Amino acid sequence: MQDDLRLLLPIISKEMTFARREFGPYHNAHELEGVMREEYEEWWDSVKANQENDYELLQLASVIIRYLIQRGNFAEIEVMQEERWL
Repeated sequence: MQDDLRLLLPIISKEMTFARREFGPYHNAHELEGVMREEYEEWWDSVKANQENDYELLQLASVIIRYLIQRGNFAEIEVMQEERWL
């Protein structure tokens, strides 16, 4: 799994760089929700058509990771993660 992640992260990073350059930062969580919904709907449409589109999943992952990076609350996220694992 780690090898797959190493292959995928540069692709996600490239997608995030394009989106950041093209659209700028998110203005708020409401804008994020709209973009996530759009990417999810496009992926779901491809699933319903029996033509699952992994690129739509890549875009959805990129949207979420980009927002997490923009917010920068990594220490808080790590604490929540550790509490969940206890």
